Amino acid sequence: MHKTTYKIANMDCPSEESLIRMKLEGMKNIKALEFDIAQRTLGVIHEGKADLITAAIDSLNLNSSIIKPKEIDEDEMMELENHHQERNIFITVFLINFSFFVLELIYGYLSNSMGLIADSFDMLADAIIFGISIFVVGKTIGIKRRVAKI
Repeated sequence: MHKTTYKIANMDCPSEESLIRMKLEGMKNIKALEFDIAQRTLGVIHEGKADLITAAIDSLNLNSSIIKPKEIDEDEMMELENHHQERNIFITVFLINFSFFVLELIYGYLSNSMGLIADSFDMLADAIIFGISIFVVGKTIGIKRRVAKI
């Protein structure tokens, strides 16, 4: 496994991140992307050579250059796996909370129970928080701070 870090001078908002994600979407050798918009860097974790990745990024004309390619050590691989596991846990808990929201809302309405309806909205609030957590797992500290402020 390799990690190639790119400096992308013209990446200054999430729209460029989306553009890059769409461009690299179909590449099977890419395992993860690590965006840091504040520092204008992109870390690409991939198998094999980075030639096709570099060509795809360069084709976007965002003034990109390679900062450093390196081999990924075992600690970094573990960190990537941990992000994946955290995301799966948040997805599971999100689905449970959202399911309880729907069930309590339906049964509260059918039984004319304001208590169940009120609790269903509490479950919805929890589901929203877990949905946001799914979004920020593995993101940069800057993105996590902005989301926390929101």
